[in-house]
Amino acid sequence: MTLEEFLQTRAPFTSLSDAERAQLSASCVRRTFEDREALFHEGECGQGIYLVTKGTLRLDLNHPNGTQFMVSLVQEGNMTDHEIAADAPHPTSAYAMKKAVAYVMPKKELKSMMLKNPAFMESCFRTQDASRRYLLSLFAHAVSLTPEVRLARILLTFYKLFSEPGSNKLGYDFSQEALADMVASSRQNTSKMIKRWKQAGIIGMRYASIEILDAQKLCDIAGWSHERWHSGKTRDDNSMFSRLK
Repeated sequence: MTLEEFLQTRAPFTSLSDAERAQLSASCVRRTFEDREALFHEGECGQGIYLVTKGTLRLDLNHPNGTQFMVSLVQEGNMTDHEIAADAPHPTSAYAMKKAVAYVMPKKELKSMMLKNPAFMESCFRTQDASRRYLLSLFAHAVSLTPEVRLARILLTFYKLFSEPGSNKLGYDFSQEALADMVASSRQNTSKMIKRWKQAGIIGMRYASIEILDAQKLCDIAGWSHERWHSGKTRDDNSMFSRLK
């Protein structure tokens, strides 16, 4: 996806004229992020929003137990819009998964355009409010899940995103420590979960490479329908913590 295609098809930029979109486009800086590279951290003051034109970002939030865990993904054609209309700190941390390309749109240019175009300002606030409500609902729901359910959903989601056709391998390498961080659990407890699943023939794991051997059982643990997961309809949003049955 090109930056021009992004601005032409995604709210709130659809409310702008071609000339206004061109002006914002000219202000954007293209950046490439390597695997696991941080774009920003929770609590930092945001200088711009990130428009993802290639790859996937992972969003992490602080868990009440003091750890961070993954709550959602930002895929190609989406953006970090939780603070698009406000000078507010980032509510999440963001990391690239594999390699990602994003355009950084400066807040200064956004604010200038909002002052010139009231309809665009209104659209920005609507986008921001919807994004914040969505993030809060994700956080509340994800915290209510057990680490076992979160881990199952993460593995199933990443398999869909990164696996090669015809392969059981996840397509993305994780150490047990990294998995523990993402599900807000201790390394010891995560190791026990993985050991149980390996003994039950649900997954295989050698070093950092994971294979899904029994997707039906993993879907049962995740609380997801195997049929819907297999057909690609696991989520009606970008979260791996959706309540879909």
